[in-house]
Parts: sequence; structure tokens; C-alpha cells
Amino acid sequence: MAIIQFDWVVNGLPVQAQYDQKDIDNLWKPWIQSLEAKNGRTIVFLAAPPGAGKSTLLLLLEQLSNRVQGLGMDGFHYSNHYLETHTTQRKGKSLLLKSIKGGPETFDVDGLFEKISQMKSQDVLWPIYDRMIHDVIKDQIHVTKDIIIIEGNYLLLDQEPWNQLYPLCDTSVLLHEDLKVLKQRLIQRKIQGGLTKEEAIKFYEKSDKYNVNMVCAHSQSANLDVYIKNGRFYRIGQ
Repeated sequence: MAIIQFDWVVNGLPVQAQYDQKDIDNLWKPWIQSLEAKNGRTIVFLAAPPGAGKSTLLLLLEQLSNRVQGLGMDGFHYSNHYLETHTTQRKGKSLLLKSIKGGPETFDVDGLFEKISQMKSQDVLWPIYDRMIHDVIKDQIHVTKDIIIIEGNYLLLDQEPWNQLYPLCDTSVLLHEDLKVLKQRLIQRKIQGGLTKEEAIKFYEKSDKYNVNMVCAHSQSANLDVYIKNGRFYRIGQ
């Protein structure tokens, strides 16, 4: 079994990603080739719960074709000022958006909808989320290529307002991962970011767990559903 290893920086943290060559050759290369066969600009949604590895997979997919441009939806977080001055309701409780930053309520879905709509027929400028200042910066990436893969947790949610996005994509991918693996990975990520183990577990229970469950329970079926087990990718339904 040939394992290909990549050393990347993802969301400000060093990541050592490993992929089985068989998965690259038998799943991801043919899939990319199917996108290359399409005419015009193709919009792809790559969705997965937090911690499933969608950001690193996106980097791999960009390496498989020079026609692919990968984008994250994190640039559509509401600004910190907005999060500090607005609330939402969860289970009858009013919560300051800042306290659940990263949750589905803390994104500008209307702005994301407008940007993707524009992108279908023209090049656009795309925002980023800067993890040094922990806030968004507008118009940082020039979107020019003809295969655009957008990654994000909530792109395939079946709930309003997120479900308005689905008609905008030409095809979609949903990654599935074991919940225990996601929990371990997310806790370790916070420890890498400087939290103690106790703080990381508390953050998971307060924030990440809700977001993981939301994606797993309320995502629409994708054109390509892939289950991840022990680092291998398995196409669901085949």
C-alpha cells in the first residue's frame, strides 16, 4: 500500500496529511477528470463536519488539476463587531453570537449566496478569515479558474437559510467520519492551538459538538457521498 504524505499549514496549524495512492487514483483523479470534462465554470460544494479533513482534501484536489481553485467559506463569518452586538435563539435561550462563533448562525449566508451567484458568470473577489486577527477580510482572493471547489461545514444543510445555497452548485461532495474520531481530532486541534486538555474538552462540549451534530443530522445528500475510515475513502452506494 503506497502512502503519499504532504506537509501543509491549515488554519494556521501544521498538518501532516497522508493519502493512499489507490484512493487518489481510483476516486479523486477520476472525479476531477469528470469535472474537467464539463463546459464553463463548475461550482462544487465540499461539505463535512468539523474535523473531517475537508481543508486538507481541498489542498490535495488543487494539486490534481491546475484548473481547480479551492475556496473556504470562513470568509463569510460575520465580523466580530456583528457577533458582539447580535443574538440568536437556541432551545428558547438567547445567545450572543460571539459565544457560538463558528456555529451556523454566525455566517452571512445571504452574502455567500450573492457571491456564489456572481461567480457563476464572472470572476469575483473572495473574502478570507484571518486567524491572526480572528476576523474577516474582504476581497482577498481573485477567483479566476473554471472549477471552483468551495469547502465548508454547512454548505449542504437542509435548514433555512442555508438550503438556499444548494441550487447554486453544479455538483457536491459530503464527507462522513466516525463521531468519536471527530471528537478526538477537534480536541487535539484546540490543544495544538494552546488550550489545556480540560479547556479543549469544554470547548468541544460547548461548541464543536453542536456543530458536528448539526452537519451529520441535517445535511442533504450529495452527488458524491464519501465515508472516511482509518484514513481511507469509501464511496457510499458503490
